[in-house]
Amino acid sequence: MGAAEDEARSARSVERTETFSDAVLAIIITLLVLDLKPPQIEPGHLLRGLLEEWPAYLAYATSFLNLAAIWLAHRYVFERIRATSPPLNWANLAILFSSALVPFPTAVVARFLKAGNQGDIQTAIALYALVGALMLTSAWIFYQYAVRHPELIHAGAGKYLRQERTKAMIGTALFLGGGLFGYVSPWIAFALFLAVPLYTGITTPR
Repeated sequence: MGAAEDEARSARSVERTETFSDAVLAIIITLLVLDLKPPQIEPGHLLRGLLEEWPAYLAYATSFLNLAAIWLAHRYVFERIRATSPPLNWANLAILFSSALVPFPTAVVARFLKAGNQGDIQTAIALYALVGALMLTSAWIFYQYAVRHPELIHAGAGKYLRQERTKAMIGTALFLGGGLFGYVSPWIAFALFLAVPLYTGITTPR
């Protein structure tokens, strides 16, 4: 009876952590849209005004896809978590903390891409890259801890978590590479930023 109670308590703890994380990520993704505002234009120039807001659309799409990839990975990983612990919860909170920062560099990039000053654009892209790298590094820490504590995961989940750990490491490198290439071209930077969710998010769970 004691073992059954412990197992039920662990399941409730995992469920609470996952539910809380889903709610936080949903709010973060919703906040992204707040930077999409109607253009301030003269009557008769709405189409041109909408087209001139392309930096906001690009930044929104990039951030949405990256946060969506984080949510998908989080969902699939928690299907393999059987119990939590204080360090694992803190690692999960680190993912949420870094993800919650994403709307800020998204707004900065959108604003300064539109303004067109080269130095400001480079700084904005570097900021975006650092926050993205922090988000993926936090995910790496989570996977690393889970792999090192097999008592917290279901049998056979280690292989999947190691794959996710590798993807998080490569995603971090892509973000940092985007920050560096932002000094050459913002288009290269955004190509690397968009490569992150394509690489980390489009995966069939095993």
